[in-house]
Amino acid sequence: MHEHDEDDFSNNAEACEAADDIPNNPDIERSIGAVIARRYSRRDMLKGSLGVTAATALFGAAALGAGRAAAQSPIASTTEAVFTELAAGIDDRHHIAEGYTADVLLRWGDPLFPGMAPFDPRTLTGEEQARRFGYNNDYVAFFPLGGTGDRGLLCVNHEYVNSEVMFPGLNIQQRGDFSRITKAHVEVEMAAHGVSIVEIVRDGGRWYPVVEGKFNRRLTASTPMTLDGPAAGHDRLKTAADPTGLKALGTFNNCAGGHTPWGTYLTTEENFHGYFWTDAKLPDGKPNLRGHGGSEAKSYDRYRIPSNWYSWGSHEPRFNIETKSIRAIRRRLRSSIPRLAASATKAPNVSSTAMAASSSIRVTTHASSTSIASSAATATDRTIVLTTCASCPRGRCRSPASMMTARSIGYRSFLVKVR
Repeated sequence: MHEHDEDDFSNNAEACEAADDIPNNPDIERSIGAVIARRYSRRDMLKGSLGVTAATALFGAAALGAGRAAAQSPIASTTEAVFTELAAGIDDRHHIAEGYTADVLLRWGDPLFPGMAPFDPRTLTGEEQARRFGYNNDYVAFFPLGGTGDRGLLCVNHEYVNSEVMFPGLNIQQRGDFSRITKAHVEVEMAAHGVSIVEIVRDGGRWYPVVEGKFNRRLTASTPMTLDGPAAGHDRLKTAADPTGLKALGTFNNCAGGHTPWGTYLTTEENFHGYFWTDAKLPDGKPNLRGHGGSEAKSYDRYRIPSNWYSWGSHEPRFNIETKSIRAIRRRLRSSIPRLAASATKAPNVSSTAMAASSSIRVTTHASSTSIASSAATATDRTIVLTTCASCPRGRCRSPASMMTARSIGYRSFLVKVR
């Protein structure tokens, strides 16, 4: 299998992005279509009922007629956005269409809580970053608060960081050069990943963040979570740090997302393998990234663990495969989730009422599509739902429809309470 030469790239971000452009699934006989076909009959597929099922589950029955109703509406044509096309090109300006305006709402490092000092990346700590807006936004969701449309919650994914431009004076260009990355840098990087939840308000035609917002919060790579559902306590979730298999720390590389009909926020991880580290070297001095894992070697190679995209494992044992925390990797080995699915479908669903009564963060593992309906009971709670794919060969299920389909064959979903 062909792999990119890391020397072809000028920085870490470019090399990491290119690495996942190469499929790494050893099973070339079964496509995602074949997996779906095992779950749904050919007759269902031909009738189109799969698409109807997914759309109804995601957006409600009303969504099926929404497009037709909009097309028949006498005001449909007058509500469409109309603007003058921009000329194609690349420069250092932010171009917008005539008659429109663009304002900066939130930037990396902006405070999300009162009483914080002005942002200074030269003195930034991990503890402080965990109270500030994260880095490199991806999926964004808006949840209206009240009936005026001038106030709401903004939920933002923070997928990754660019160390070489994030820290003043670091000036790293060579891929894999972490010699100048310190533990303090790593703590900031980990706190800049995850999710930001911030209240925003519109005043005088412009939107502003509400630093005093009671719902404001950050989820980082170190946020404690409690595992729940049929997989909770399974041997493959047990680690040296948590022999009960009921706890997990953080979320990172949050890419895609969604907004459910029952008022929850979906944030999806990808590229988890890039964060695991090895100190092993090849004769030429480059990292030895293959042949690890012992009895889990097949899974390690399947998911390219480790990949040494970040040097977190040099300072945080749970990301270093040579430490006693090696079993922590199993929390993110998606290959284990399908093996749990068969037994999970026989287990009762987690009580949404019990979840709502808890003030701690709760993580619920759904192993079958039938579990999705039980999540609707949490509509009265303001929750976040984190979803990671167990089936996509490249970890890039981006559309809500594909997320719903794959969920029935091995998705992990995490319900995280906002209040």
